[in-house]
Amino acid sequence: MKCRETGLIFSTHLVQSIDAGEKTVTRRVIVPGSKLYPCPQGESGDMIYAKETFAFHYYYDAMPPRDVPDSATVWWKARENAPTARRGRWRSSRFMPKAIARIWLELLGWCIEFLQDIPVTDVAKEGIRCLGETTVTPLEAFAILWDELNGHKPGCSWAENPQVRRLHFRKVEYHPERSVRRC
Repeated sequence: MKCRETGLIFSTHLVQSIDAGEKTVTRRVIVPGSKLYPCPQGESGDMIYAKETFAFHYYYDAMPPRDVPDSATVWWKARENAPTARRGRWRSSRFMPKAIARIWLELLGWCIEFLQDIPVTDVAKEGIRCLGETTVTPLEAFAILWDELNGHKPGCSWAENPQVRRLHFRKVEYHPERSVRRC
């Protein structure tokens, strides 16, 4: 049976944590009233591609990603290696097509829990680390990041303690058919 391939949006900071091998878990809010099962991201063994902020050559700035030719060069913001002379505008990860995905994650498992039930051991697996002098604990740092990413959505803030899907994954080499030039 062929595995399922779905995309999942990650912020630039979290993409960097995945690249560094620090992030192996993510939590996603379960919208009240939506089905709990099956998991929209798939089951164990299915593949998730990380949707991240990207850019094409400035020549393609006016085109939607679906119309950009496969031979176009792609830059990713998480790599911070884009020469501004040729790179076009940064595009939202929401619109990143699967064809240009560079990070593939194998879903190892998932469960449903309340956000504030996160074990301290999972905070590091979320890619959270506190460096240097700080008065914030890793759990507090996670709560702050959570609210930066999700707190503006009704019912999704740390204080509101929403139900979430905890997705456990590992970064893998996975190359569906494609011919995109990458930078």
